[in-house]
Amino acid sequence: MTKLAKFILLFFLLLAISLAAAVGYVQHKLTNLPITNLKYHIDSISFRHIQLSQLSLTLLQPQLDIQFEKVTLHWQWLSGLTPKVDIIEFKQGHLNLKQWPQNKDIATKDAGNDNTFQLPKDWTWPAALPNTIKLTQIQLQIPCAQHQCGYYLTAELSNKTNLLNYQIQLADNTQQPRAKLSGQIQLQQASAKLSSELIVDNTISLVLEQSLSQQPDTLLSVSNIALTAQPLSPWLVQQLQNWQIELPKPAIEQLTAPIKLDSHAELAIALPLNNAKSWQQISGQWQLNANLPNQVSLPKVGLIKGDLSSQLKLNKGQVEYYQLQTKLNLQPVPLSPFLTQYGINLAGLNVDEILIEAAADGSQQPTLAALPITVDINTLGSTQAKFHSQLIVNASENYGVKFNKTKLKLQQPKLSYPITDTEQLLVEQFAIDSEFTAHWSSNVWQLSIAKFKANAAALQLNDIYAKKVTLTLQPSTLENQEKMSINSQFKLIAASVEQPNLVPQSWQYQGTMQGPLDKLELDGRIANAANLALTHQLTYTPEVTHIEWLLDEIFILAGNPIAASFKAWPNLLELNRGKIQANGSAEFKENMAQISAKVNLNALSGVYDRTLFKALSSEVLINANNDNLFIDIPFASLNEFSQGVELGPINFRGHYKAKTVDAMIGVAEIKQLTINAMGGQIAAEPTEVNLAKQQHVIKLQLDKIDLAKVLQQHPTSDLSGNGKISGTIPLLISQKGISVDQGYLAAESPGGQLQYRPAAASSMAAGNKNMKTVLNALDNFHYSVLSSNVSYDIAGKLNLALAIQGNNPNFEKGRAINFTINLEEDIPALITSMQLSSQINDTIKRRVQQRLQQKSAKDPNGESP
Repeated sequence: MTKLAKFILLFFLLLAISLAAAVGYVQHKLTNLPITNLKYHIDSISFRHIQLSQLSLTLLQPQLDIQFEKVTLHWQWLSGLTPKVDIIEFKQGHLNLKQWPQNKDIATKDAGNDNTFQLPKDWTWPAALPNTIKLTQIQLQIPCAQHQCGYYLTAELSNKTNLLNYQIQLADNTQQPRAKLSGQIQLQQASAKLSSELIVDNTISLVLEQSLSQQPDTLLSVSNIALTAQPLSPWLVQQLQNWQIELPKPAIEQLTAPIKLDSHAELAIALPLNNAKSWQQISGQWQLNANLPNQVSLPKVGLIKGDLSSQLKLNKGQVEYYQLQTKLNLQPVPLSPFLTQYGINLAGLNVDEILIEAAADGSQQPTLAALPITVDINTLGSTQAKFHSQLIVNASENYGVKFNKTKLKLQQPKLSYPITDTEQLLVEQFAIDSEFTAHWSSNVWQLSIAKFKANAAALQLNDIYAKKVTLTLQPSTLENQEKMSINSQFKLIAASVEQPNLVPQSWQYQGTMQGPLDKLELDGRIANAANLALTHQLTYTPEVTHIEWLLDEIFILAGNPIAASFKAWPNLLELNRGKIQANGSAEFKENMAQISAKVNLNALSGVYDRTLFKALSSEVLINANNDNLFIDIPFASLNEFSQGVELGPINFRGHYKAKTVDAMIGVAEIKQLTINAMGGQIAAEPTEVNLAKQQHVIKLQLDKIDLAKVLQQHPTSDLSGNGKISGTIPLLISQKGISVDQGYLAAESPGGQLQYRPAAASSMAAGNKNMKTVLNALDNFHYSVLSSNVSYDIAGKLNLALAIQGNNPNFEKGRAINFTINLEEDIPALITSMQLSSQINDTIKRRVQQRLQQKSAKDPNGESP
């Protein structure tokens, strides 16, 4: 009994110690993990196992909520009472992943070389890895797009003598298997082999075989990848939609044959591996073959099909052999929406198919930093493009692409581009023919244009319509290093430009553009067939745009390019000699604009309506901003002004100011207006004319007008005389016309002489004693007083109320005689008569005759018959 009692006591003591060790082991393993909210309930425990009826916890990174209802751990006792987990089994659990792990930069600390990657010395599995891990019907919730997707997870991992077999199965909510991943990993002291197969709903199959073998100074790698994609199942299409991967319906319908991709690589990598020079440590070969017999969808690009085969052989990073051959057919989504996402808003592009061919021949012994590829791209559809380039691809660490001997041709029937929300540029029969080279790397690119010519049958922007437009670029460069810059020479020609304010004719614009885009300089010259030309220098920065411009000198003798360019040129104004010069500047800042211009007129001569003028010279200064307009005329002179009566020279000074929004109703100030007329002078009193008012008064002062010269202007030669006339004429100007009220003229002291000798004097005096007396008195009348009230109405009637005092020394012993005479004269008719009787300009004579014909065609009531 004593021995039996001791045995029983020892058994229970060892059992208690084992249970305590097991509980302590489990608690130690769980509490040392990065977890919170740990809860568990032990259902049963024994010498070799423990069963938990409940286990829940939250993993911190990534945030994962874990709940299991049945967890069983089986272990074995090793020497020294050390337990080793043999089997872990999870049943009826729930895993809820709140968010995917966030990428974080992990600083690598290495006292030796930070660029050196060290392989592990022992490739075998850790001794503590359980022999078997099972998960059965675990509900899995993971983030997909904007919500959570639910699946059922079943998995089993089996570890036997460094051979790990695994099988993971994913089922849908109906617990129907949808995806299966199975394979094995075999590890030895310095080698590893991986064999894995993924099958997704009997639609996608991916087989991966990888072996690694570490030699003293070399890592050998052999890999095979085989991908097969069958027509997509409805469940897989739905899952892609849940993950916001949209496939066009045609892509799903047209995928009727399997897609195959095979890759085989045998590489030898020199050790230790230096991250900075990894390419130089690789030797071996790689083959890739892809077959797309039916169209496959590329998101936001289109449907693609075709074949691709490539081979690459390296020797310590140097390419020994290189070959590429591919023919692809792409049916893209409409190009206009595709380009819009990159800020290019072109409407009208329509491509049915894009044919892509790429080929490379390794006979040229390329390097990894310079792999040649010849690319040809052709489009079918209303948008027809041909692209050919000899690419040099840098596949080393300093990756990049060079485009050599590149040619691009494009033909587009119609195209539209929005300038603003309400303005749109429309293009018809657009074509491009260009040759260029280009270079692109991670942060630098350059485009060098050797030839560029763009043609359009027609362009339309609002009311501007241009025909046969050609844009030509001389050798030009566009590059982006620290900032984007351009250096280009260009010429833009339009065979005809039509606009309501322009005379249809050809125009051309040529110039240079250079500098970074944040400080761009544009120098150009615009000219038309009428020889109207303007040069400019423009400087643009994001803060301000500044323009200096200069109009080519216009010599009127060779023609009038202004009248030949703009329809707004007055039809009644003709210039026949003189010169016009103009220059100016403009500056635009944010919401502010400042514009200035200077116009010089030099000895302009010509005809306006029925008026002849000669040698008009002037300087006009114009300044405008957002609010105000100011026009200053520091001087203006006109040598001769003739409308039947010859006047001149005329001198003027003044200025005009107005609000920019109401430029036509400002205030004009006349500082000086003097007219030399018939031996005297007419001067306007300095005054302001407010155009916002209905009528304006300008007072004219007449000083010492030679009466003899006045009478000489009259068509009749019956009346002659001499003397000086002065007075005041108030001109009343309104929208109805010009009139005079209460004007006054008077002869200067001591008076003068009048002589009236009509050809019909004898017949006029016969039988009329009073008329005979008047004619005798006026035959040689010496006046001391000659004055007149003056009125003139808008119909052109001039009324003079003359008061004349004096005598005729040869009549009645020179007794004093007073005359009161009322004269009425039709000034327009008088001027017409004077013009027809004088040697006037042919243009004026023709216009006078036309006016007379128009007048005679009207009835007495003034109505056209």
